[in-house]
Amino acid sequence: MAAGKTWQRLCVAALVLAGVSALAATSAFVAQRERFRQEINFKKETKLDQAGRYLSVLFDADVGKYDFQVSEPDRQRLSAYLGDFFATTDQNLLKTMVDALNTGHIIVFKEYHPDGVNLKTFFLSPKARYWEWLTDINGIENMFHVYNFSVGLGPNNPQGSYVLLQTQGTFFGITRAVTLPVFFWQDDATRTLNFRMPTQAAVTEAAQKMPALKPGRTDLDLKFMDYSRVHPFFQEKNARGEFVTSDQDIKEILHEVVLNMDEDCEVKETTGHWTIHEDYPYLVVDYSLKTRVNMAAFIPPALRFLAGTLEQAAQYISDEVSAKYLTLSMKNFRDLTQQWTAEGKQERH
Repeated sequence: MAAGKTWQRLCVAALVLAGVSALAATSAFVAQRERFRQEINFKKETKLDQAGRYLSVLFDADVGKYDFQVSEPDRQRLSAYLGDFFATTDQNLLKTMVDALNTGHIIVFKEYHPDGVNLKTFFLSPKARYWEWLTDINGIENMFHVYNFSVGLGPNNPQGSYVLLQTQGTFFGITRAVTLPVFFWQDDATRTLNFRMPTQAAVTEAAQKMPALKPGRTDLDLKFMDYSRVHPFFQEKNARGEFVTSDQDIKEILHEVVLNMDEDCEVKETTGHWTIHEDYPYLVVDYSLKTRVNMAAFIPPALRFLAGTLEQAAQYISDEVSAKYLTLSMKNFRDLTQQWTAEGKQERH
């Protein structure tokens, strides 16, 4: 496909994505999230290979901040780990990666597949508490600034929690929020937090089984409204004292994104994990994410004949936005686990 034609399609897709779905509500809380996300603009990316599939990322605030003093035995261990995780046997590349990790860089790998990109990241972090915060899914926006809210469909459950997340990012000046249900489950022994899209049947059942938070409000719409209003995003009010996100808005989220996920959720599939290794003098963290867009949900029914044409472009945009903000989440993890540990923080709410 010619470069000009590809660019035209990307522009059309971006306009479609921006025009069909409402942006995140404008509020003080959302404005705070947007300020937090501005840090993504203050970093340096360095290509580690000619194709640019491997990147080394260092935020401006982290320049000269870290020296993990990786020993020679640990260099060998990390090199073997990186080789497996990033699917490379290039010893020069692996040495460059370990050198970069030693000074606080975050390594990013774009693993291309026919249906999208599997994004992988790897970094070192000072020893700190982290597990109870990472696995507190119903409130995960407190640790990761890419999220506007997380609404748990019931209490956190280590065996499996259904959560409604809203992520937000900017691409070529267009800011967009995407809401999706995600199923999380954890393995305490291996310090792994996994996630994937739930099935329609499973997320519907989870929503229906949510215990009521308030007496007499057992109807599903009312229960979901009460769960949502716990979060700051849904508590914001305008100058007239009205909720920025109305009760009707919340009901629409439930009925479109949760109860009609297959048709109305803009994400078709997401899978990934966090894994943290504690058997080093520092935390060794790897993360992976793969997301597939549901193009039919982005555009009105009258224009859905364009879905196939625009899907490749929309998937490209989705992957690029994910790659852009991925490293901010890694920095959030490293910064906040240190800060909260130093403060003796017991919980985030």
